[in-house]
Amino acid sequence: MKSRRLSTTLFLAGVLMALGSMVAWACTNLATLNLSSSQSAAGEGIDVTGSSFATAARGGQGVEFHWDAVDGPVLATATPDATGAIATSITIPGDAQPGYHVLIATQNVVSEEGEVSAAYGTPARASVLIGNVNAADAAQQPSAADAAPATVSAETASTGLIAATALLALLGIGLFGAGLGLFVREVRRRGAVPAPAERENPQA
Repeated sequence: MKSRRLSTTLFLAGVLMALGSMVAWACTNLATLNLSSSQSAAGEGIDVTGSSFATAARGGQGVEFHWDAVDGPVLATATPDATGAIATSITIPGDAQPGYHVLIATQNVVSEEGEVSAAYGTPARASVLIGNVNAADAAQQPSAADAAPATVSAETASTGLIAATALLALLGIGLFGAGLGLFVREVRRRGAVPAPAERENPQA
């Protein structure tokens, strides 16, 4: 009886941990941006869509679109819908120089205690080419370097969460296997024990 209870407990614990790891994995999505065109010109407009931003239910604030740096000029703002998706349009700055530039979307979340912090998975970014440039000019993208420090923490957090999720999944699988093994052994042991009638009335 104790063996059966132990196997059932391990089995259920493994299932719950596996389910928990799947839920945690589903929460590791990073915010993303998509542009209607990857090439434009100074003063022109571009449609922008995005996904996996924090919703109002999670304390998510408006998404701000910056030009070339996380603290660069704000070109537009957008409010995520109930699924975390956004859709808006921006106008390329009139003084934008030919070459590659970066559109950076930042977002803050406010906790129940009123603490403000960067939303998980942000900032998101998308590159856009202004005008026509040669290979030498295309290789120079200083704006991307300006944005890099702001995303290190998000990428590091994502890596840590993925590692923790994988560990949880492995532990769940281990418990599941242990419980299943004990259950199978208990079934085999019961099958090997003769029934009471057979023990009392052995055949001649």
